[in-house]
Amino acid sequence: MPDENDARTSPLLDDVANALGGLLTEVINEGATLPILIIAVAANESMFYGRYYDGGDYESLGGLDCEPLAEHIMDDNFAPPINMMLVEAKGAAYRAVIEPGASMPPRLLH
Repeated sequence: MPDENDARTSPLLDDVANALGGLLTEVINEGATLPILIIAVAANESMFYGRYYDGGDYESLGGLDCEPLAEHIMDDNFAPPINMMLVEAKGAAYRAVIEPGASMPPRLLH
């Protein structure tokens, strides 16, 4: 049974994970090449840094594998605004932000 106080099971982190999935889909549809590195930094100093790649099941299962490289979660959440930077294999960079009270997905900035 999930622990409600565990940051990995909080509703806000679920929203961030879902937003990230939509954002990855958007940049891949725009031509981003895997692997994609992402860093997400929240207003409360929470951060996540990870590498998303095709572990061989992207087409069949419709998802990417994630290799977490670093994380630091303050107060069991990511407080908006949450700034995200994605860098794809060829060096193109994308920036997105989840604003306080904003609906998902995050706004993609180039």
